[in-house]
Amino acid sequence: MQGYTENIYIDHFLQEFVEITGISDQLALKMVRSRKLLAITRGHYNWLDRPLRIHARHLLSRAGQRKYSYQQLIPVNLKGAHFLIEYVLSWAFEEDKLSRKGMLIFKDMFPKKYHQLVIIKNYARFPALIAQRLHHQNPVKSLRQLLIKLNKQGLSKQKIVQGLKQCMSRLSEEDNQKTIDLLGDILDMATGWYVGRNIELHDKILFDDPS
Repeated sequence: MQGYTENIYIDHFLQEFVEITGISDQLALKMVRSRKLLAITRGHYNWLDRPLRIHARHLLSRAGQRKYSYQQLIPVNLKGAHFLIEYVLSWAFEEDKLSRKGMLIFKDMFPKKYHQLVIIKNYARFPALIAQRLHHQNPVKSLRQLLIKLNKQGLSKQKIVQGLKQCMSRLSEEDNQKTIDLLGDILDMATGWYVGRNIELHDKILFDDPS
């Protein structure tokens, strides 16, 4: 019990030290990699919050086209410190800097957060995704497949319809009647007004595998 209390005191002392001194990036990187500090705090990681954020910022700001693995972003064993791991992995995922294997770990550890971010990213990319499919050899088939996939990933029917209407509004300004008519047909399919070719979409968020 005494050792447990001492660990809490050390964790609190380190946390105060980090906050008061406003540690440099260089010191933060050393603290993150220090096995001795991790050993003496033994599972109490409040002090590591700021250093680990600095470490993540250091990597992500210099990433370029590079993607990072879980081990590169979380270079120490943070067993039990899920709040820190979730924060760093979420940040890297939002920035598109998380490796494929890192994304699988993120999805496995924090499925709810992962799917929430997938939905947000898909909605943000919706106009670009629609534009890409319009240039396919069979745009109607391609767009139908896209909407079904996005819906399975969690993007609701309401958001899909809203996104389609926004795309049509932008196209109207460019006076591209053929494309507007095509998207109008897709919108009818999504809203249930195209008999025989309607797309079954759900408003309930489904957490299927987005791969």
